[in-house]
Order: sequence, then structure tokens, then C-alpha cells
Amino acid sequence: MKKYHIPLRTYIILIFLLFSSITFAQDTELTTSGFARSRFAVQVDDGNLYINEQLLSASMEWRSDTAAAHAGFTVIAENGTTVKPDLQELYIDWFGNSFDLRIGKQKILWGKADGVFITDLVSPKNLSSFLTKDISELRLGVTGIKFDYFAGPHQLEAVWLPVFTPTILPSPMSIWAVSPNFSVLPTITPVVHPEASLENAEYFARYSYLGSDFDLQVMGGWFWNDTPIATITSKTVAPGPVLTSISIQPEYYQVAVAGLAASLPLGPLVIKGETAHTWNQRYQANFMKHPEGWAEKNALQYLVGGDISFIGATLSVQWVQDSIFDYDESLFRDEILNSMTAILQRSFNRETIKAEVFTVVSFTDRDAMIKPLLSWIPGNGFQISLGGWFFFGDTGQFGQYAKNNGIFLSTAYYF
Repeated sequence: MKKYHIPLRTYIILIFLLFSSITFAQDTELTTSGFARSRFAVQVDDGNLYINEQLLSASMEWRSDTAAAHAGFTVIAENGTTVKPDLQELYIDWFGNSFDLRIGKQKILWGKADGVFITDLVSPKNLSSFLTKDISELRLGVTGIKFDYFAGPHQLEAVWLPVFTPTILPSPMSIWAVSPNFSVLPTITPVVHPEASLENAEYFARYSYLGSDFDLQVMGGWFWNDTPIATITSKTVAPGPVLTSISIQPEYYQVAVAGLAASLPLGPLVIKGETAHTWNQRYQANFMKHPEGWAEKNALQYLVGGDISFIGATLSVQWVQDSIFDYDESLFRDEILNSMTAILQRSFNRETIKAEVFTVVSFTDRDAMIKPLLSWIPGNGFQISLGGWFFFGDTGQFGQYAKNNGIFLSTAYYF
């Protein structure tokens, strides 16, 4: 079947026309918001200043009774060098009696988990500095159409994304970059992004029930894994066997997922759970058994946890397990990963001081990450924050960054 390619400029022109039709309509209300922030961070080990960032984030929204237009952007200066403005969101909303329609670049958040992405798979993430950014700043906007239908406590949501948006990974020179694990220096071919076409489009759907006793979400999707996997395109092996040369091609691939999330309030305690089954997930593997360097497996990830309030504080604890079906020893990952997250929050002095500690512990790899944060909010839009990120362990997702412990100071003004 011949592909029908949709030029990106088509989407830009369409959004601009729709945006103009709303913004110049009568009886619209304009609201603006945003913040300006300076942030500095040093590494604990050597005192090296490795974050010197000034950021301006602003959003504008025009709204009428039946429609709205939203635009959000950021401008970042790092180490005195100005980066081009980044368009975070740009979309149009139409409101009906029982439906909402959103067209354009938008951030879509699903699921119940805190700091863990199980069914929250629509919007990719900015991992240029791993997980050190605030959770609210990790999401990236995706370009497409979202349709919501409402019927009392029931909601049906459908998402169509004709334009692929990848996760942002650390640059090769970043302290957060992870090199491929080969005995020789690989030749790496630049990654190729899926073209914008009807055939390459991504699809998601979710049913939600929000009741007085519990709430439930059931979702599914067919989409491109937004983090590429290293595919071996050629290699030479000397007798031994000894790897003498290798070429790899980072490659995006399509997967299917089905999942659900639920929460149940019980007085001061809220119990929550989330799970997702993924088909055709790729895992790095021994190339002596798998010539392409990866194997396709189905996987199941689930979470159980709870939120509780006590003595003025809120504690959220989650147990997470990630399992691979039909496991074989050639995979470079364990069959089952067990981890736990905890978030402890409390406000003081009439909520002008806020303290938070976010912790992730991997019992499988015996490593962990702790992110403490202390904020002072004196009023009039000002905020001063002191925090950091600390890694423990020798290997694993967090242990590999044991030398990247950092402390940051930020000042911000919200308007």
C-alpha cells in the first residue's frame, strides 16, 4: 500500500488558521501565566558548576463559551548562550454539550502513579538530564487530535497522533549520557525518525469512570516506542570468539499496550494500583544468539501503593514490579525488576515553606535515587528553592550515576 505522507507544514498552517479564528472572535477572554527562573547546580564530588540556566516559561489562553486557544513556550539561556524558544503547546479546543475536541500540540497525562510511567505513555519525556528535572517539566507535547466524550461519571477518550515525537535523550557529551556496552568502540549511524504518515500514526484510547466510591481507567495503544534501541547492522568476530568491530543503528519500533489504573479512598488512606501489558517490547541481548542485538518479548508492569495524610504531612508509597515473559538468559536485563518509590511532603509556617523528599529504590540492582527539595514562598509570586539529587549503588539505572550527585539553588518569579 502506498504511504500517504502528511507534510508537517500542513499541521502548522491548520493550527494557525484555527488559532486565528478563536483569538480574533468576539466575546473571548485572554489569560496569561508563567514564570521566570534562574537555577544553578554544582556536583558534590568536585564542586563543578554544571547547571547555569535562566528560563522563561509563558502561556496564553483565549477562551469563549464554546472554544479556546492555548499557546505555551519556553526560552532558555544556558551558560550565557541563548537557546531558541521551544514551543511546548499550541492547540485549539472546541466544547460541546457532551464532548471536547482538542487539535494541535498538547501534553497528555494518564495514570495514577507518582514518578513512574506505566500507563502514562502518550507524551514522551525530556530525559536530557535523566530524572533530575521536576516531574511537571519532563513531559513533551505531542501533535495530534484528542477527542473526549462524557456521559455522567463515564468518559471515553481517543487520541490520534500522526506526527511522531521522540523522547529527548542526553547529548553524547553530557554527564548523563550512557555509552553502548561493547568491548570495542562502535560505529553509530544516526537514528531515523518515523515519517509523518497515516501508516505511521499512533493511536490511544482510554475509558474512565469517576465515582464517589472509586475511580477506574482502562487504556490501550498502538504506538512507536519513543526511546530507540541499538540494532546491530554489521559486525566482525575473530576466533575466540572476539568482537573486532561493530556498527549499530538506533531504531524506533512499534508496540501495543493494554492497561488499567484504579484508586479507592478509605478515610485518610487512598489505595491505588496500575498495570500495563506490553507486546513486542525489545530488550538488548547477546548478539551471539540474537544477531540484531535485541530480542522481542512481552512484558507486564504493575504498581500497588497508597497515599496517607498524618500530622500535617502526606506520604505516598508505591511497590513496582516489571516482568518479562518467556525470559531467556541471553537478555541483558533481569527477568523481574522490583522497586519502590516514596514521596513525603509537608508544609510549614502557613504554607510559606514546603519540604519534599522523593525516593526510588531498586531492590534488584541494589541502587537508589533520593531527591530532597525545600522551598520558601514569601508571597507576591516569588519562590526560592534548595534541593538536590543523590545516587547510591555501583550499577543499575541509578547506580551508574553515582558520581553525578548534585545540589541546586533556584529563584523564581511566577506571574
